[in-house]
Amino acid sequence: MQKNMLKLFFALLLFIGTTASAETTVGVKGGVTFPFLSIDDTSYNSWDKRSGFAIGPSVKMQLPVKGLAVDISGLYGQYTIIDEITHDIDGGRNFTTNIKLEEIRIPLNLRYERQLSKDWGLYLFAGPQVNFNIGAKTYVLDYCTWRSRNAVMSLNFGAGLMALKHCQLSVGYNLACGSTGEVWLVSGQYEKLMGKIKTNSMDISLGYYF
Repeated sequence: MQKNMLKLFFALLLFIGTTASAETTVGVKGGVTFPFLSIDDTSYNSWDKRSGFAIGPSVKMQLPVKGLAVDISGLYGQYTIIDEITHDIDGGRNFTTNIKLEEIRIPLNLRYERQLSKDWGLYLFAGPQVNFNIGAKTYVLDYCTWRSRNAVMSLNFGAGLMALKHCQLSVGYNLACGSTGEVWLVSGQYEKLMGKIKTNSMDISLGYYF
């Protein structure tokens, strides 16, 4: 499913490149990421999700339909997950997890913009996003082994405020399409898949278009 969604994502890029109007603006955006982590196996709990950040260039293109536009960004993002986990093996044992996740995020959003005045406006956005893992793929931590996916598809949706023709402030939610990784129980030669990881996030970002 993830591979099919990746193909669809790049097909959308090609379609937008051929339909967008000449009105294209380039900018930069960055912000704060608040991850929400869930794992199938409830014996892994109390994860401390540290907020992260994302920053990078962005391009906005107007579509032939009034009020519609698309934006695509290339963002470097990272966040850290720290926890002390107890698992019921050998009478129970605690170990500390410190995982730094780094990725290139490419969100492609369709926007509906509504001007409130000459200098102010609102917009809604939604669209797919692909994240490419550029950090460590595997973390081996005592009994626990964390394995991240190389690429993950997700969906964005949210709203924003446009100000002074150049600035924008947005709040969005990113919903992962399927698992973003796996947690394995490791003891000597014994390995068992304990659960699949799913990471959603809320993003608050500020952008400036030249």
